[in-house]
Amino acid sequence: MLYSDFRHELESVAPVYWLEGEDDYWVSKAYKDLLALSDEMDRTIVTPLDDPMSALPALELFPFLGGYRVVVIRDVAPDAELKKALEEYVAGPNPTSVLVLYHTGWAPKGAKACKFDHLTGAALIEYIKGLVAEDGVQPDPAACQLVADYCEEDMQLVDQALIKLRAYLAGEPLTVQAVKEVVTPSVSYKLYKFCDLVERGDYLGCYRMIDALGEDGTDPAVFLATMTSHYRMAFYGKITRLSPAELGKTMGGKKEFAVKKAMGTGNKYAAVALLDVLKTLYQLEFDFKSGRTTSRQALELAVATAIERRNV
Repeated sequence: MLYSDFRHELESVAPVYWLEGEDDYWVSKAYKDLLALSDEMDRTIVTPLDDPMSALPALELFPFLGGYRVVVIRDVAPDAELKKALEEYVAGPNPTSVLVLYHTGWAPKGAKACKFDHLTGAALIEYIKGLVAEDGVQPDPAACQLVADYCEEDMQLVDQALIKLRAYLAGEPLTVQAVKEVVTPSVSYKLYKFCDLVERGDYLGCYRMIDALGEDGTDPAVFLATMTSHYRMAFYGKITRLSPAELGKTMGGKKEFAVKKAMGTGNKYAAVALLDVLKTLYQLEFDFKSGRTTSRQALELAVATAIERRNV
């Protein structure tokens, strides 16, 4: 489900909502929207520290100050008793109450399921263009794409970047130059540009990026660790042949954008060559942390290994 669809459908409030999804940014926004249906005095939030059955009598209370009483059960895996009670409630809900099941992993039949997916690619670009246009600003599609890339399509980072940009632009057009001046690219974004140079065998371009790391405030040690993580994911993707979603979960909840970038890198190598690169990166990280080499020397060796071991 898209958040815009949720907002549109919220014009007709359902008695029971089930909020889940792979992108917690949108789940959290929907949760706040549902809380806003009631006054703070008319809310009951049940967490794992509470008796989950206490939600049921709260649903039968009438609101004091608003049109709805909102009752939330969050981060609770319902047991058999609670499941039965919720199924019975859904069969005859209180019209002045809204039950919100937030990260419960289960909902009774009849609940409005709202499962939010990541906004990626063209859909994310359109979302960014729409937000910028709200201020009467003409958005450049290339600038919107750069915002998404700088932020790795992570909505938390995109949101923060847009707040800065909207304040900076003050009605002026959104351009690529404005994005470069205001938005700081993530370390991972810099790594992806670096890997593009590696995959093309561009030694000079790689060394220029290494030279610029200290100047732009990026810690070379952090960059090396990020590179190791990227090649580790590329290797696992190569040998397991998992889907992007499955690989992301296996690698500790990595976002789709990062997973697809790593899988793209993996396509440039044979599996045994990727293993060699990964072993080298592990060793270089150890050498750097133990004081045997500098981060600059480690990155130079990493570049040479990654370039020479790729498929050509």
